[in-house]
Amino acid sequence: MNKIFIQKIEILLREEGGVLQNGKKASVRTQEATRDVVLASFRLLYELGFRLESAQELRQKHIRALVRHWWLEKKLHPKTLQHNISRLKRFAEMMNRPQIIGSIASYLPEVDPRLFKIEFAAKKSKTPASVNLDINELFRMADVKNTRFGLMLRMAFHFGLRCTELLRFNPHRQDMGT
Repeated sequence: MNKIFIQKIEILLREEGGVLQNGKKASVRTQEATRDVVLASFRLLYELGFRLESAQELRQKHIRALVRHWWLEKKLHPKTLQHNISRLKRFAEMMNRPQIIGSIASYLPEVDPRLFKIEFAAKKSKTPASVNLDINELFRMADVKNTRFGLMLRMAFHFGLRCTELLRFNPHRQDMGT
C-alpha cells in the first residue's frame, strides 16, 4: 500500500480525530483505537484486492467486503465487529461521508440480525449469593494459598477492581507516602 496514502489518512485522523461528535475532546485511547482500526481496514482492503488511491474512494462495497471477511473468515465476535464499524463510521464522518457505513446486518443478510444485538448489562445476577458461593470461604482458601492473593481478592470484591488495577496497585503511591 502507498505510503503517501497512509500519511494522508494519518493527517486526517490527527486533524479531525481529536474531537468527538458531541464536540468534546476524544481520549488518546479513542484516537488510537480509531487510527488502528482505520489503518488495519485499509491494509485488509489492499490484501483483498481493492486498490484504493485515496480514502475518498471508500464505498459501501468496501465496507461490505471488510464486514464479510471479519465475520466469515476471521470469525470476529459481534462486539468486535461493532467496535470496528463504529471506528470506521467515525472516520467516514471525518470525511463528511457518514452514509457509506450501514449496519452490520445489512452487510450479512444471511445471518440472523439478533446475533449482532450487543447487550451491555448482565442478563442474570453474578453475585456470590446467586451462585451459592460462600465468599468468606473463598477468601480463606485464597489466604491459605497466598496471603497477598487473599488481600487482592478482597480488594477486587469490595472495591470492584479489575485484575490489571490490582496488579498495578501500589499502596505507597496511593496514600502519598503517609
